[in-house]
Amino acid sequence: MKIKFLALFVVFFMACSVVQFAAPVAAAPQKGYLVDHGTKIFYDGVSGEKITMKVKWKTYLYSNNMRKVERTYYEKINGKWKYSHKWVVSFKKVSKTKLWTSWSTGYINTKLSTRWFYWKVFRPDIQEYPQ
Repeated sequence: MKIKFLALFVVFFMACSVVQFAAPVAAAPQKGYLVDHGTKIFYDGVSGEKITMKVKWKTYLYSNNMRKVERTYYEKINGKWKYSHKWVVSFKKVSKTKLWTSWSTGYINTKLSTRWFYWKVFRPDIQEYPQ
């Protein structure tokens, strides 16, 4: 009887230990790895007036085939920065010659990886006002 109780106790202890190690892994953040971030101040002349704007962006890497860019825009009103809007863009390489993006019409024919597409095409255009 004592051996059965001791064996049950050991099994219960091992199960609790596994749960203790697995819990922090499950609580990991769902965002990817931060690979780029920055701030740019520019003038928006779309509306006819020169409005001072600021864009802050963060680029996350989820896998080699997927990246996500979060941009937050602010306007300078009476000397203070006021939140304007947020814009999220995703890139995903779906085949050797196609890249899906939420930025344009959907699929783009390119041999660039998501990494090079971000650095060569998307990032140089990051300070412009989205239209």
